[in-house]
Amino acid sequence: MHLGRMLWRLAVNPVTFVVICLLWCLDLGLGSLLAYQRPDIFGAMDAYPFAAWLREVGRRNVPWSAWVYLLVVLSWLMTTSLALCTANWFWRRRTGLRGLGEVLVHLGFLLIFSGFVSEAVLGTRVHGVLVGPGDEATIQPLGLSLRLEKIDLTTSLAGDVLDTVSTLVVRRGAQSAAGTSRLNHPLIAGSTVVYPRGFQRVISAVWLLTPGGALRLEPGDSSRLSDGRRLVLRGVLQPDEERGGLRGPAVDVGLVDSAGQQLQSAVLAPGRGSGQAVISGMPVALERFEDRLLGRYDVHRDPGVRLVLLGAVLLGAGTLWAFGMYVAGPGRGRGSPDPRGSSRTADSSILEKTPGFAHQERGLRDQETLEAERAVRHG
Repeated sequence: MHLGRMLWRLAVNPVTFVVICLLWCLDLGLGSLLAYQRPDIFGAMDAYPFAAWLREVGRRNVPWSAWVYLLVVLSWLMTTSLALCTANWFWRRRTGLRGLGEVLVHLGFLLIFSGFVSEAVLGTRVHGVLVGPGDEATIQPLGLSLRLEKIDLTTSLAGDVLDTVSTLVVRRGAQSAAGTSRLNHPLIAGSTVVYPRGFQRVISAVWLLTPGGALRLEPGDSSRLSDGRRLVLRGVLQPDEERGGLRGPAVDVGLVDSAGQQLQSAVLAPGRGSGQAVISGMPVALERFEDRLLGRYDVHRDPGVRLVLLGAVLLGAGTLWAFGMYVAGPGRGRGSPDPRGSSRTADSSILEKTPGFAHQERGLRDQETLEAERAVRHG
């Protein structure tokens, strides 16, 4: 029995939670350094559901992955410690409402941490999904599709992009949910959360000048020339993309004869003196690019997102309640002045129960009564 009480006090002690948190942070910090040294093991963690990574990758790479399993154990211990601390608060709740704020804060932390733990263990994350306005991208790991209706850029007076506001539709089978996704306000559709991650401009078409006039070609397109040959846009190197020592934007243009035989080709890039070339005797020059704005998103399946939101509300409410009680000062009750003006406090009731105190008080009252009677007789 004594051992049980000792274990319970240890479990509900806030110091226990703090120690587990410190161990959790230490394990995460050292593990992050180890992960930096072994990108072949940990580089693809975000591409897996966490539970699947533990099952398929982590088991094959012990002891390198042992810190991840320890992190899971410490996470569950932190959740359990929070749950026990919260249960202890409810079990020992006060008769008044002054302690309600602390209970709400404990419960809020519990829900938030439980939500993040469930996301890490049961959630799925897909990063860097690119979608253009009017397009719909299928996200196979989540079994859904993401359609971008429109994207608006919020800019500063200097023209810098501050935020992207995207109108999106999430479809899962016959069900769909629409909404906007912007900075600090992701789109939440059930357990699916769509986070905005900026935008990317991509080359959608190119204009080329030939002896026969200007031609507009999209990647993979071709145009028939007057001599029977075809001018083909073989590939596009997007801005900031690098391949073979060449950095985009650039286009690969080639000629194909009437029999379909590949002839010469050339890479055209603006601003490098290579914006024009002679391909199999025909001069070709790069006139301009047509670009398209794509939205970039991280899509998570987060079964604990509702717990996190509810926990945040309770945490805020508990903090405000505790602050309000602090500003209001001590309330009526234990240790508060009597509203009728008496100087007696609740602490005097404790003295009344002290042996000998009641007898002394009755003696003083009898003496006061006798003195009052003598004053009346002599008066």
